[in-house]
Amino acid sequence: MGGADVDLGPAKQQCVIAVLLLTPGRSVPVGTLVDRIWGAYPPRASNAVAPYVARLRRVIAAAGGDPGLLQFVSGGYRIDVAAEQVDLHRARRLAAAAREAQRAGDDKSSAGLLRQALAGWEPIALAGLPGDWAARVREALHRERLDLLADLAEARLRLGFADAVVEELRPVAAEHPTAERVVAALMRALSAGGRVPEALECYARLRAAVSDELGSEPGAAVRELHVELLRGNEPASNRVPGPAVPAQLPADVAGFTAREDELRRLDEALGDDRPVVLAGTAGVGKTTLAVHWAHRVRHRFPGGQLFVNLGGFGPVESVLPPEEALRGFLEALGVPGPRIPRELPARAAMFRTLVAGRRLLIILDNARDADQVRPLLPGTPGSVVAITSRDQLLSLVAIEAARLVNVGLLTQAEARTMLAWRLGDQRVDAEPAAVRRLGDACAHLPIALAIVAARAAGRPDLPLASLADQLTAGDRFDVLDGHDASSNVRMVFSWSYRSLKPAAARLFRLLGLHPGPAFTATAAASLAGHPVDQVLDELVQAHLFVPAATGRYEQHDLLRAYAAELAGTDERDALHRLLDHYLHGASKAMRLNHTPSVLTLPPAQPGTVVDEIADDSAALAWLIANDSVLTRLIRLAGQAGFDGHAWRLARARDHFAVRQGRWNDLVELDQIGLRAARRTGDRAAEAELLRSLARALLMLGDHDGARRHALTAAGHFHELGEQTSEAQTHHFLADIFDRMGQPRTALRHARTALRVYEAIDDRAGMARALNATGWCHAVLGEHRLAVEHCARALAFFREIGDRDGEAATQGSLGYACEQSGELDAAIGHYNQSVRLCREIGERFYLADTLTHLGDCLRAKGDRRAARAAWSEALDVFDELDHPAQDLRVKLAAASE
Repeated sequence: MGGADVDLGPAKQQCVIAVLLLTPGRSVPVGTLVDRIWGAYPPRASNAVAPYVARLRRVIAAAGGDPGLLQFVSGGYRIDVAAEQVDLHRARRLAAAAREAQRAGDDKSSAGLLRQALAGWEPIALAGLPGDWAARVREALHRERLDLLADLAEARLRLGFADAVVEELRPVAAEHPTAERVVAALMRALSAGGRVPEALECYARLRAAVSDELGSEPGAAVRELHVELLRGNEPASNRVPGPAVPAQLPADVAGFTAREDELRRLDEALGDDRPVVLAGTAGVGKTTLAVHWAHRVRHRFPGGQLFVNLGGFGPVESVLPPEEALRGFLEALGVPGPRIPRELPARAAMFRTLVAGRRLLIILDNARDADQVRPLLPGTPGSVVAITSRDQLLSLVAIEAARLVNVGLLTQAEARTMLAWRLGDQRVDAEPAAVRRLGDACAHLPIALAIVAARAAGRPDLPLASLADQLTAGDRFDVLDGHDASSNVRMVFSWSYRSLKPAAARLFRLLGLHPGPAFTATAAASLAGHPVDQVLDELVQAHLFVPAATGRYEQHDLLRAYAAELAGTDERDALHRLLDHYLHGASKAMRLNHTPSVLTLPPAQPGTVVDEIADDSAALAWLIANDSVLTRLIRLAGQAGFDGHAWRLARARDHFAVRQGRWNDLVELDQIGLRAARRTGDRAAEAELLRSLARALLMLGDHDGARRHALTAAGHFHELGEQTSEAQTHHFLADIFDRMGQPRTALRHARTALRVYEAIDDRAGMARALNATGWCHAVLGEHRLAVEHCARALAFFREIGDRDGEAATQGSLGYACEQSGELDAAIGHYNQSVRLCREIGERFYLADTLTHLGDCLRAKGDRRAARAAWSEALDVFDELDHPAQDLRVKLAAASE
């Protein structure tokens, strides 16, 4: 049960599309998809989701749609459809519009919108989908639908349709006896029609059902309604409003978008009396979210709403002491000024006394720490408190059991929606690429997007592309200045920075040297020159970094740019340690990952922490996790004058990049390393990078460039007496001439490489040259010689434990057998090559071998297995951004 095999059942296929449609336009990590589809029994395959995605693409294409809607992005899959095309999100938009209409007093429009929302809402969501995740979502959506039914009933009740509401809600209440809002709406409708005894019977049934199913009592709101009915009072919702109550909420933000998950978690807080902490980085929109949610639910709080800005993160003089916040609350609750006590404990006690028995909504905005918040918390159940802060306020979470809701950055789709609301769909639709650039340059941070939108709105003649150019070419913070403290992104960040302790402030500055996008504690320790675990915890709590994958941390681009400003240019020793950390780690990973070359390094600087890498699988994981950092560091080292690091990092990465098929950036980075090697005068390094550059150019189709650079490298190695490297280069020249359609010339270079390897008794080199020689014989149709040379190569590779070479040789044997018509033998060799490619993380050759495997299976008449092999190959090629047009043609023909 622990490792179920992958099947292509329709239920799991539907699960994939359901997960993606719940967050359209947002990448869902493969691990998350696996967890939601298979739960506690994940499959053994490394990416079990790929076959389902491949099948869904074909289903979409067969229906006349664009299969490109399903994309592999940043380690996950994304479906590029507008939220309006998904029934759930369309219904939620209508429900949000209904709430806006209700707040404006337009119950007729509110009821109409709610009817539209419910018409498109299936009574049973995700029907037929198995698994715990589907069950949880189904239950959550079921509760959400019941709330919409209750909203509709209350709107119609206010319009005077009490009898109709009774008829509509009776069957719903009978089917869902613990749905408190539905039952409460039915009780109000019965009371409005003069049928109070029936309303009391409804409450009795609700109380019994809640007791039986949940072992508790109904919530405070429906209990209060029951008491009013017992006293003979008309329910508050049916009466003309009484005396004024506090209504301190700021105005809601028009056009509020996204944040559905955070809003759902806030709604959950209505079911208990724990405080909620909305924590997030500066400018992420915590206050906007809290205020929007408060307006959405304020009708549930007959005692009113209290709001205070505690000024916790701003100029020091703006921090509001809790006693001053309490004074404002007490005055809002009707306490005359002279009666308000002077001391904080007395004020807090009076506040707790006044709110006892009342149901208030209290928003404590911009809290600095838990001590500022605690005196403002009610002492009895009934009221709900929402707190916003840049700190996670873990003390409140630990002691007061507060709910913690982390507020993250907007997605690309959400950022586009925000800009469209402020600038209009026509302007945004006219420049989609510029809109994406604006979102990226603003790090999808709401405050930055709002400032950019304001600038664009003030210049309707200015193309959005020009504004994006200003953000990316110049000083972003000059553009992101709204001309007051609260809308100046640099100033907003500074308030978080100034609140840090000295050690945390120093590490924040130093991490501005790290090129991102993620770093480890060991990288941070290398920058600082000492352990930093406790300091990192402080930065995480302050939302200046967020934990990402295990042991890693992330920081959005704008905060990283701000940290880089603070770091300045006087931290060269720290940058040296950082480069040493990654160079020594990459070199160690390179050796363990069976790279056929050696890199000699100078000692690391004192204070540098080098990662422990246990084995080849850990080495591959390290290279995958750190590759984007390595690419940026190579550029940074070349610019900052660390030439030795630049060329060595390029060398350390190149074999991994080849395996992963990352040809485009390999050309750029090898050129940086080549220039750095030439500046240092290291001819051997220059020759190595020339050969690596030639390999990248070859894979991009520049055969002449590849040949020219490789021949130059071979000449350098010959002059230096580097026989091993010279042989390796002749081996590579064999590959170049093979791809140029000159197999005889290729065979000559392969034999030259073999002779040199034999002369120096390099068994690993001999194995590679034997495989190359065998391949050339196979291309020339000399089957016996091909198998003979490849068999000798395979024996050598197994003897020295080189799985990379073994994978390549199995592929060569497969090709030789395929060309001679021995299809069963070819399939066996290709399967062995595929297995080894998966183990070592070789991506491009995996896809290429799967393509050949599919060809053999098709020739054997097994169309289904052929399609499966081709589909997986195409998924890999798509991830590598390789066109694979011939493969697409094969798949299209096989589907007919």
